[in-house]
Amino acid sequence: MILVYSITPVHVGAGRSAGVVDLPIQRDALGYPVVFSSSFKGALKAFCAGDNITNDGRIDCSNAKLCCCAFGSEPLGSDKETGILTLTDLIPFAVPVPAGEDTYLYLTSPYLLMKIKDILEAEISKVKDDTQKEKLNAFNNTISTVLNALKGKSDKNQQNMKEIFIGDKVRKIEIQDEETLGLLKGLGTLTSEIKDKLVVKESGDDRYLFDKATLKISRNRIVLSTKTVKEGALWTEEYLPEGTIFVGGYFISNRKNGYCGSTEKVVEELKKERFSNGMFYLNLGGKESIGKGLVKISWW
Repeated sequence: MILVYSITPVHVGAGRSAGVVDLPIQRDALGYPVVFSSSFKGALKAFCAGDNITNDGRIDCSNAKLCCCAFGSEPLGSDKETGILTLTDLIPFAVPVPAGEDTYLYLTSPYLLMKIKDILEAEISKVKDDTQKEKLNAFNNTISTVLNALKGKSDKNQQNMKEIFIGDKVRKIEIQDEETLGLLKGLGTLTSEIKDKLVVKESGDDRYLFDKATLKISRNRIVLSTKTVKEGALWTEEYLPEGTIFVGGYFISNRKNGYCGSTEKVVEELKKERFSNGMFYLNLGGKESIGKGLVKISWW
């Protein structure tokens, strides 16, 4: 399993749009935020390669064999090798939202949690290492606990009803076990109190709340000689806010790859040699030069 925590706002774009936002973030078929696996894989592959980049900006697989084993060779290279690592999309577990006197709360959705649960159960079925399986089961139980809490009758206790944005009522998810969300506490400073900040819309469509949660930032390009906006150079970009928590999965395939030796310990070797023992930082998506897209990765 892979946990991702956004330290700065993240823009993994879906191209141009004719709507209010010119450069929207990626969304799944139902309109919920997502980071497609191809975007995440590209960021991981570039980070893995480090300085092993050719003059034409491609990865030098001869000096980064482990990376090309895991993620595949370059598409323009003479050796067409498919990576043995299969990555899922990154699904938001929870997104921070403004909440008046609570300052912020973490908004989640039954739909997103069920998508994450499907990924976890698929991973658990393939894992052989007992320690790894124990961790995955623990987080799967976390998701089950939250979903079970949502199946209860509508809670009319006003202490459990919270307001986010202006006038949007949500329900605080009551979790009794202190360790249920313990796996998320160490991801970042905003997640340290997630047990007491997880909320959900009780019923009905909640997609508009996730639309409200994204940042819409207008930018322009200035003509330096006149200090005015260049004609046509005004646009709006969309970001998921800092503190967003994503969950993804990975699988090792049986594909043959000329850059691989043994495929059994590829992930362990990646974490040890390239990924700082499974806890590291990288840039995901665009706008890196203006400080966007910095995320923390916890790779189990």
